[in-house]
Amino acid sequence: MVIPYAQLQPETLRSLIEEFATRHGAVHGHVETAMPVMVTQIMAQLRAGRAIIVFDEQDGTCSIVPHGARGSCACGPG
Repeated sequence: MVIPYAQLQPETLRSLIEEFATRHGAVHGHVETAMPVMVTQIMAQLRAGRAIIVFDEQDGTCSIVPHGARGSCACGPG
């Protein structure tokens, strides 16, 4: 089930993005990226429709995934 990011409370959305960034190591390459920068980049992907939030009813988890994908998430900043 797709969850529109705009329907989430700002604090909930930020927590989800931060959890995604740390869980998936959303940093590419060898350069460390500060959390506020990653949050901004991931939020930009959500706003642009390049990424979506999906809720897996079977296991009760949310993930951020590239638009059009429903499996494991490979999206990160950029």
